[in-house]
Amino acid sequence: MSGAKSGVQKRISDVVPSSLYAHCTAHNLNLVIADVAKSSLKISTFFDIVQNIYLFFSQSAPRWASLAFGNDIANQIQKKVLKKVCNTKWEARHSSVYALKENFINVLKSLTNISLTSKKSDELNRAKSLLKKMQFF
Repeated sequence: MSGAKSGVQKRISDVVPSSLYAHCTAHNLNLVIADVAKSSLKISTFFDIVQNIYLFFSQSAPRWASLAFGNDIANQIQKKVLKKVCNTKWEARHSSVYALKENFINVLKSLTNISLTSKKSDELNRAKSLLKKMQFF
């Protein structure tokens, strides 16, 4: 880490005062991509939807269970589970989108089922809203 007070940069400069510090190229690229994603309303909205879908299911064990892939354990292990969107790691955003893509039909089915059967108005409204956003984004 590059911390000037206790990071690796500070520790190395304590031992070798003439050492130069250079940012990791991959880290710089990640920062650029993250800033570009923030600057586009469509991209920001897209990642907000991905994050809201993850939060909707992860905040309730019954909703999370509604995403089950069937009784085949091998199939469940191979499928990607939904993942949260990480604002600082672009590869984590890729994992989030890929997991949603792999589970797209299951998520649509689950949201449809919740929107038709839920007795909780907040859950019902959130499911309908997410379903609509997934269908029209």
